[in-house]
Amino acid sequence: AVIDHILSYQLDGVIAAAPIPQEDLDHLAAAQVPVLFYNRPGEDGFASVSCDHFASGVLIARHVLSAGSQRIALIRSYADSFVGNERIRGVEEELSRSGAKVVAEYRGDFGYDRGVAAVLDWAARGIDDYDAVIAANDMMAIGAKDALVYRLCKRVPEDVAVAGFDGIEASRWLSHCIASVDQPIEHMAKAAVDMMALRIENEQLPAERRLYPGRLQRGGSVPV
Repeated sequence: AVIDHILSYQLDGVIAAAPIPQEDLDHLAAAQVPVLFYNRPGEDGFASVSCDHFASGVLIARHVLSAGSQRIALIRSYADSFVGNERIRGVEEELSRSGAKVVAEYRGDFGYDRGVAAVLDWAARGIDDYDAVIAANDMMAIGAKDALVYRLCKRVPEDVAVAGFDGIEASRWLSHCIASVDQPIEHMAKAAVDMMALRIENEQLPAERRLYPGRLQRGGSVPV
C-alpha cells in the first residue's frame, strides 16, 4: 500500500529501513526509481548501507568473555528481525569458538518490559546459574539489569554482567551504564544520502553494499 501511494508522486528515490516485497521492488524498477536499503542487507541488485551487526555481536561477546563470564543468558529479538538475528548470531559464534555456554534464552521484542520478563521467567524456572546476560538491544538489557538488581537482588556486574546493542543515550546514564555496541549512525546516514544521490544521477550504477563496524561502548555493567 505504501509503494502504491508513493508511486503516485514524482519520486526520485527510495531509502528503505524495512524489507520490500519483490513485487513492489519490480514496480519501483519499472518506474526507474532507485532503491537503497538502510541498516539492513539489500535485496539482489539493490544498494545498501548497514552496520555490521554480525561483527558487532562478535565484538560484544568478546568484551563479556574478557571479563571472565562463561555461562551466558541470551535475550533475542523478534524472530523475523534481521538486525537482532545477526547480532545474536555473532554472539553465539564467538561463544561457541571460546567454549562458553548458553544456559538460558528468551525471545524478546526490543522493549524494556521484555528484558524484565526474561529475567523473571528464568527465575520462575529455577535458572540462576548464568553469569552474564547479552540482549539484542539496549532497552532489553536495561530491563534485564533492573530486574536483576531490584527483583532478584543481584549485583551488576559483580554477580551478573549485562550487555546490549545500539549505544542509546539511556544506556550511558549513570543509573544504567550498559556495555553496548554503538552504531556509526552519522557515517551510515551520510553514506546513504551520497549513494542515493549518485543513483539518481546514474540509474545504471551497479549495486553496492557498504558495511560499517560498530564501536564498543564500555559500561559499568561489564567489569572490564
